[in-house]
Amino acid sequence: MNVEIICNELGTGKTTYVTNHFFPFEYFTKDILEITNWNIFRKSKETSPFCIIDSVDSIPKHLFDSCMNELITFNWKTIIFVFDIPKEQLTECQNFNMIWNCGFIPMNYEYSNFVTDKSCFYKYLSKSYPEIDLSSYDKILEITSHNFKEIDRLMLYNHLNVGNKNTIDNKALAKYVGEVIQSKYKDIPNADIFLKKASIIGEQFVCDILEAPNGFGYDAASTYLEKMNEMHGFIRNCINIENQYEFVYSEIYQSIFNSISSENKISWFKILIQYYECQYEHFSHINIHALTKLKELYQLLPSYRMKYKKVCFLLFYKFRKANNTYKALELAREIVEKLTDETNLVEHAFIQNYRVKTIMQNGDFQQALKILQDLHDSEIYPGSRMLIKYYYAYCLYQTGNIDLSYYTTLEIVEYLKDTSGANTHSQKLFCMTYSLMSTIQNHLGLDDGGVRYFVLALNNALSKLDDKKYFYDILKKCDMFYDYEQIQESLEKCLEFYEHNCDWSSAGEVCTNLATEMMFQNCADAKKIKKYYDNAISYFFEYHNEKLAYAKNNLGIYYIIVENNLVEGLNTFKEALVIGLSDFSYMTIYLNICMCYILLGRIDSDDFTDAQTHFIFAKKKLGKRKHKSIYEDIYEKLLYTIIDEHQGKDVTLVCESMLTALDENNFFTPLLKDIIKRNQNKTDSFSQNNLNNSFYYNKMNQLRCFLAEFRFWE
Repeated sequence: MNVEIICNELGTGKTTYVTNHFFPFEYFTKDILEITNWNIFRKSKETSPFCIIDSVDSIPKHLFDSCMNELITFNWKTIIFVFDIPKEQLTECQNFNMIWNCGFIPMNYEYSNFVTDKSCFYKYLSKSYPEIDLSSYDKILEITSHNFKEIDRLMLYNHLNVGNKNTIDNKALAKYVGEVIQSKYKDIPNADIFLKKASIIGEQFVCDILEAPNGFGYDAASTYLEKMNEMHGFIRNCINIENQYEFVYSEIYQSIFNSISSENKISWFKILIQYYECQYEHFSHINIHALTKLKELYQLLPSYRMKYKKVCFLLFYKFRKANNTYKALELAREIVEKLTDETNLVEHAFIQNYRVKTIMQNGDFQQALKILQDLHDSEIYPGSRMLIKYYYAYCLYQTGNIDLSYYTTLEIVEYLKDTSGANTHSQKLFCMTYSLMSTIQNHLGLDDGGVRYFVLALNNALSKLDDKKYFYDILKKCDMFYDYEQIQESLEKCLEFYEHNCDWSSAGEVCTNLATEMMFQNCADAKKIKKYYDNAISYFFEYHNEKLAYAKNNLGIYYIIVENNLVEGLNTFKEALVIGLSDFSYMTIYLNICMCYILLGRIDSDDFTDAQTHFIFAKKKLGKRKHKSIYEDIYEKLLYTIIDEHQGKDVTLVCESMLTALDENNFFTPLLKDIIKRNQNKTDSFSQNNLNNSFYYNKMNQLRCFLAEFRFWE
């Protein structure tokens, strides 16, 4: 004979469940057992396989004992005992202990509080309360702890307060909560006040605050909370957190909190302030939690406005010192938005500068631009206007607005020509500005490609600045100007410097550039290249932005041209499509995705069409500018050229036309010459004799494609 224990509070649907799940059955309650003649019952009919005994905990012990002696004589398949108490209270029930002591329950039996299927409640609500909107069902179930009896109570209050309405009224909820508190917690003195003071602490709260003499001073607070936790009502213990509790449902918490008078709120807030100030005074070296709570409380009370400012700045410095940039930025934004009148110009400038620098480091250049524009337009900003202009130009470049970035940088260059540059600040600005101009000129194909500006920036950083980070920040883009041997040696020095100084973001940039350069040249050490890419992605892991996208894009190229794995390459390109990239970055990645579909023979597929559409869209968004990147148009022309070639068309004339606009040293020249030779059925490849990027050119020639990489040059 098997035994099943079904337990939970009244109204949870236990009886409905057992009478539908175990069939056919014999059903017994206290009233039925009292009138049952066992001799007649035994003779009257053949018994069913299942025996259900409902509300076992309400059956008098003597009656239960005698009836059990009769029931066990029948050949039941299973006896189902239904208890109207939760599993935590089973051992307090005499009838349960009798069943246990008699050995009916297996030693390994797993007890659980019965929870009926949500659909049962949905059916009940739709049938009994058709006026209630379906969107309110889950909220009702949470508030009432999935209890049919409590649902009826809540709906009664709702009907009495607002009549037929499709949702739960706040007044009805407040009345329900108050009634439940009075009935459920009747053995706890002033339970309503106790819960209100708990809610003033927060939706989650620590028992110590309720008990502490400098808190609310409840000597028996822990005992009360333990009882409430056992009752499965509004309060429960936080899992794995000692002495911390929480309100079970947000709606319950809000209802209790909102029931507190304004006078009491102010009075109790001051008690909490007293408690947390004492906490911070004694544990200031570690107690960030106390400071955070004080900030929240000071903000609520106008008379504590200056204390609110002080604690905001204090927390900001603590988070900044701990390198918790997320929290520091959060505090900085709060100071700017909520303490404008309380901060002086110097404080405001300091906070805004930190925001700009940190946001730029995190790769969110669009957000940085918004802050910079506000600072630039401010008539009272006390900081360096030219430094703000440099940051502005830098962010413009990073977001793909190279034209405006060029003109803005040119303004700073002209300004620097008119200054002596004697002080350190000016020298830093000189190095950063000239470095940016070298990148822009190289990107746009202007003058000497940025060589002069690069050399001036590098030499000044080496000779006139003590902080060598400036020197290495410029040197790390040497692959724009040096040959391969110099590039590898210089980048390895940069990587050593950044890793030694734990500058992981810069180290990731160098790893990406170094791996890409090695891959393009000869790819002799594939494992080392892959390791550099893996390190870069690891260094960029916390930055889910352009930096990570660059590294993954180049890793995708590695999979294709080194490991000959088109599918892995395609998947990696798709991973590089993170939210918030510049239009140029989107265009480049979609170009590579298009190439993958071409190589996979899926040029007629919807996937290819979709990728091509995204490519064209990004290209159009770049717009027409006086100074355009040399890459924008050629990427588009190359895509259509390679599509035509794979479709069997002669693309010689197109490539010859493109070559007329390029000099012999241009990156794309050998690539276009290879395409021409392929279409003329010439076997000798130009790139075979080209020393720079030879492996890359040869591989693109074999595959009949083009894959575009990214570099960290600024």
